[in-house]
Amino acid sequence: MNSGTLFVSRAGADAGFAAVVGEILESAGHTVVLAQWDFANRNFMERMHAALAAGARVVALLSPEYLASAHCRAEWQNAIADDPLNEKSRLILLRVSECEPLGLLSGLAYWDLVPIRDDRALLQDILLDAVREDRRRDAAAGGPYWRPPRSIVDGEAIRQVSSFSAREEELAAISAGLSNNGAIAAVYGLGGVGKSTVAREYAWRNRERYSVIWWLVAQTEDGIVESLLRLGATFVRGLDELADRRAAAQRVVGSMLSGFAKPALLVFDNLEDERLLRTWLPRTGARALVTSRSAAWGADVATIPLHAWDLETAARYLQRESGRTDLEDADALAITEALGALPLALSHAAAALRSHRMVTPQRYLERIGDYLKSAPRTSEYPQSVFATFNAAIVQAESEAPGAAAVLCFAASFAPDAIPDELFRQAMDADREALRPALSDGLVARDLRSTIADGFELDEALGALNRLSLLDFSETARTYAVHRLVQLASQDTVGAEAAAWRESAVRAADAAFPEVAFEAWPSCERLLPHARAALDALPPDTAFVAGSRLAQRCGVYLWRRAEFRAAERLCARALGIAERAFGPTDPSVARLLNDLAKIYVDEYRYGEAEPLLERALSICESAAAPDPLDLANILNNLAVICREQERYEEAERLYRRALAILQRDLGEYHPEFGRTLNNLAGVYVGRDDAEAEKVLSRALAVKEKTLGSDHPNIAYTVENLAIVHRNLGDLSEAEKLHRRALSIREKALGANHPDVALSLHGLANISRDHRRYDEAEKLHERALAIWEKSLDPGHPHIGHGFSALAGVYREQGRYDDAEALHARALAIFEKAFGPDHESTEAVRRELVAIHKKRFEGE
Repeated sequence: MNSGTLFVSRAGADAGFAAVVGEILESAGHTVVLAQWDFANRNFMERMHAALAAGARVVALLSPEYLASAHCRAEWQNAIADDPLNEKSRLILLRVSECEPLGLLSGLAYWDLVPIRDDRALLQDILLDAVREDRRRDAAAGGPYWRPPRSIVDGEAIRQVSSFSAREEELAAISAGLSNNGAIAAVYGLGGVGKSTVAREYAWRNRERYSVIWWLVAQTEDGIVESLLRLGATFVRGLDELADRRAAAQRVVGSMLSGFAKPALLVFDNLEDERLLRTWLPRTGARALVTSRSAAWGADVATIPLHAWDLETAARYLQRESGRTDLEDADALAITEALGALPLALSHAAAALRSHRMVTPQRYLERIGDYLKSAPRTSEYPQSVFATFNAAIVQAESEAPGAAAVLCFAASFAPDAIPDELFRQAMDADREALRPALSDGLVARDLRSTIADGFELDEALGALNRLSLLDFSETARTYAVHRLVQLASQDTVGAEAAAWRESAVRAADAAFPEVAFEAWPSCERLLPHARAALDALPPDTAFVAGSRLAQRCGVYLWRRAEFRAAERLCARALGIAERAFGPTDPSVARLLNDLAKIYVDEYRYGEAEPLLERALSICESAAAPDPLDLANILNNLAVICREQERYEEAERLYRRALAILQRDLGEYHPEFGRTLNNLAGVYVGRDDAEAEKVLSRALAVKEKTLGSDHPNIAYTVENLAIVHRNLGDLSEAEKLHRRALSIREKALGANHPDVALSLHGLANISRDHRRYDEAEKLHERALAIWEKSLDPGHPHIGHGFSALAGVYREQGRYDDAEALHARALAIFEKAFGPDHESTEAVRRELVAIHKKRFEGE
């Protein structure tokens, strides 16, 4: 099989036409691979992958069935996995039925065979022209059946706004603000004034100006990351399933939005922190449209203020959008004036009038007036939003009992991309029979009963979606709620606010998985909502579910190397548990250990060791201590001893932990492999020949219990590399470092601090080989990762400075070397003290530099 082979990718419904295509191509001398010809009674996916791996080009037959098929998507995405813009023309698109290519396919050119399916002669001419080997070298195709690339548009968010009104000046100002490369425009104004609507309309009208238009949920960094992963998944299959979500998102902005003929447009919706914009806006090839309540932006940002409509414009909008022929001008003006012409309130009013035609405009106005009288006077949102919200929620509850409770429940989470699974967690606690306090004397159905009945829950969510109180994303299975609607919802729960907050924490706790590596995508999906629910709990809470949830969130963030956020959550989990169970409960020991692990990774041994000693005391005092907890605590105490060169104490602790694990859990347990690996670190530190044997055993245990690609494997592989380097076997050391790097980049992404460890190790090998240019680049990349992800005084950064300085010194660049060694020395003296081995090693390097200079003079 060679590059002249053509793999015909089709859906089952198009098998007949695929055979016609295959016959035409074969008759012209092409080698054709077609499912019904070649894969009968064989493993289809295996043969398909073999064809693609051997260099076959893919002829994709686009139809509604094709676009809906996961197998077909895998086929065309595999064809352009390393070439998402299809510049090598390995993917040949032929539209064979009426359909609209979406996502990345919308950004690729295709031939439209629909008009000529029955014209065999013309079909043959077009088909053979499409698959010509030299087609890829043509500047452009042409002819009446060729369709050029279109913009890749976020179909979930970018759409035409119905009844768009009176914002032409603002749209023109956005266009002017985005006229230059790298331009940023910010639309700002009060909540509910319609900023997102204006951004959505601009994006829709100008979609042909941009290669990619994508909507980012930008109130939090987590929202930006998830939005970018949706975009990245259109280019690279499975990108949104990678464990390190931030690294995958950085890959999107770092490389995937360049190479287009036209710029990309990223819409940062509800952005309040300009630092997030600067972090996530690509350096080249993109422009940004921001919506925000803030008017304060950098000098390079074009700012466009947005105000409420004038009364006449607002009244016309209400008449159009409600579809009510009985809504006279006077009534429309009266409702509009009562609502302050605020677009969000008017959209609720229009939805209510449209859905309940038996309610006259006059009666709706009276109802709004009653709600306005009872609206809170000191809220963060306009009273008109409270009034129209109350009218809408009463209506939703009358249509679907339980809708009010579901919306109040949703108000406890982050406002964007609320996962459907959060609404479907069982609630069996007595306090969760919660009812919001509604106006008009309507008794709302309680939350627990609504969630317990899947049909009623679906009806409630549907009613909220119809009345514009929740916005459902079918693709992501998530819901969004306007922030002002959230605030109004929270004001309807009254004295039971604490119980509502606890119900949200309990649901997030039930949904949040144990933090195993394979569960990272689920953790990331739930993280912003778990944190929002936790933030709503009072600081002195003793709510046990809050401790469990904070612990899982903290451990996940720790494993993602977000140490500060992890520390806050683990400390919160510990505080809750101490209030709930007392300071000597075994669960407190586990949480002390979690917090200490974060400190250990930050080299904050003085803070970590007392926590671990307290945890050990609690564990040892328990009637039946958990063996895994006890071994974990001993292991982490030993890490501190080893790093402080207290090798005998470290070895004793490690061996005690290993004995406990072997007795109670057996040798083939992941923690046993981890402890073996750490024990070998003692031997490496003492230059003991036992190190290689212990590491080989640790690696065998880890590979059996975790698999060969788990990121924890990389620690042992890297330790083996260090041993081989110390023995002078640089070839084996380099091979092992490269394996560790490959594992980490695949599992953690390119910018995780552990990836920098592997780069650092490889750089040392390059330096040993005197490949100084290569060593310098690797050290610089490692340093860049550490400086971005770790605190400035972290010892990893000191080691990076010192290692790069060594490369400079061996090249005779003494000034550069001295400056970096001085920075490393400052870090080590603060982190380790003046007598630590690392500190003394840097001092020796500085002495050597001074000596070289003296000799040179």
